[in-house]
Amino acid sequence: MRIENILAVIDPTSDNQRALHRAIRVASATGARVTAYLCAYSRLQADDVDALQRVGLERYSLWLNHIIATTESHGVEVVPVVDWDPDWREALAPAAERLDCDLIIKSTYRRSAIRRRLLKNSDKRLLRTAKCPVSLVKRESGSSPVDDVLLALNIGATDEPHVRLNEKIIDAGHSVLARNPNARLHAVNAYSDSDYFIHPPDLAHRVKIPRDRAHVAMGTPEKVIAETAAKLNAGLVIIGTVARRGITGVAIGNTAERVLDQLEDDVMVLVG
Repeated sequence: MRIENILAVIDPTSDNQRALHRAIRVASATGARVTAYLCAYSRLQADDVDALQRVGLERYSLWLNHIIATTESHGVEVVPVVDWDPDWREALAPAAERLDCDLIIKSTYRRSAIRRRLLKNSDKRLLRTAKCPVSLVKRESGSSPVDDVLLALNIGATDEPHVRLNEKIIDAGHSVLARNPNARLHAVNAYSDSDYFIHPPDLAHRVKIPRDRAHVAMGTPEKVIAETAAKLNAGLVIIGTVARRGITGVAIGNTAERVLDQLEDDVMVLVG
């Protein structure tokens, strides 16, 4: 998993930029640069809309430069980018593609079911539109390095998109391990019934991990993944998403989206 340019999504409502801190940590280990991306807008009424935009961009640019200057960069190049768009949720994925980013890092938090129904979910929208991996940060920026990394796999799948996605997830897990040799790599695979049982040694062999770090259980993927992550107290869960677009994806969602709010851990979602 090659990372050369990381897009850190800046929260204009906070001085605590968890995504930026995490992006710098990853960049310092990979040699990547960081693009600190802020999407701004003002709904104030003005006779001169162009002047309002110009002043708004200047104000947010000054603030973003201050945030970058007061953040320990550890020698990482951090480039500020400020866009003006009325829908920042829709702007994130196109910005990452335009800026040639290999990874998007965004802060998030666990939401209740009621809150998810009432509010537009920027995380879900980003997962459905991004063309590169997305890392959603729940832990505070000062947290210790990840000790346990959990890979959510479906090694019983035989269709090409899921086979490729499994390989991407495994590759990403070993990339994290290369950056943090003290971390422990685990894998989890859910199965629906005994006809689809996955042998733990097969899972361990596929991922190249010890047998006791291969976790298999019957149940829905989101339930099994969440329970396994909680049992391990995993700091990072790596999962994939396939066929996120279209009417079916909008109506039903997918495992990555359904499991997101059940996890207390950071989540990296790879695109199949």
